[in-house]
Amino acid sequence: MEGYHSGFVNPSDSRSEQEETNSNGQVVSPEENTAEKCSICLGSPTNDETSLDGCVHKCIVEWIKLRPICPMCKRIVRKIIHVKRDSDDQEITEEVTIETVRQWALRDRIEINSAQPLIRERTQLVRRIRHLLRIVRLHDNVFSERGRREMSGTIHRRNEYLQLIGRYQILLDNWERPRVQIVSDPAFRMLVYDLRLRRTALVTLGNQRMPRTSISPQFFRDHERYQRSRISEFVRREISAVVPVSRDAFIYI
Repeated sequence: MEGYHSGFVNPSDSRSEQEETNSNGQVVSPEENTAEKCSICLGSPTNDETSLDGCVHKCIVEWIKLRPICPMCKRIVRKIIHVKRDSDDQEITEEVTIETVRQWALRDRIEINSAQPLIRERTQLVRRIRHLLRIVRLHDNVFSERGRREMSGTIHRRNEYLQLIGRYQILLDNWERPRVQIVSDPAFRMLVYDLRLRRTALVTLGNQRMPRTSISPQFFRDHERYQRSRISEFVRREISAVVPVSRDAFIYI
């Protein structure tokens, strides 16, 4: 909704059209008012007088997205009250709960962060490929010194490394994809288990943890009808990553 980023005194009061007041109550010219920025959210002035149900401070929306308290008096607030005027100059009051504001902010941050490239993951992938290449070169050096007969077991491991390098290289060559496609790629799932990578949240809520759906055996028993296909697809994909199989093999779950 427009006008939710900052709150200032409505200009349609008894003052002249050429003068307005800033947040400190001082008279300023239209040019000065245009350049003024809110000290809290750094937003531009809008015709939206915003107040809270717990205190009288204004211009609070951006702060509330992070912490549900007034940054001045530290009082806890539960809703934001917007006072606007429609086209007929009638006053309109609109209330928005803090939970709703924070959900909007969380959704926006997730969308923004989801579009960011997986830089750290790509770095880990490149390092893993280089490490495996060094192992293969080491095997080749040992193989040239000892001969083929003494290195039959080593040759098998070398071939496994080469296959893994090939899959990782294909993943790297096709890295310019949406995040969801990379994360669900079988080669990336192998990298997760190979390096024991840990999941990190796309966004954080200050010192609070992100709410997560409870994933437990009881959860799937209670929602078996809706979760069976989902968990089956997940298990097939993850088992294939943990225990790689040939393309001609089938896993029935």
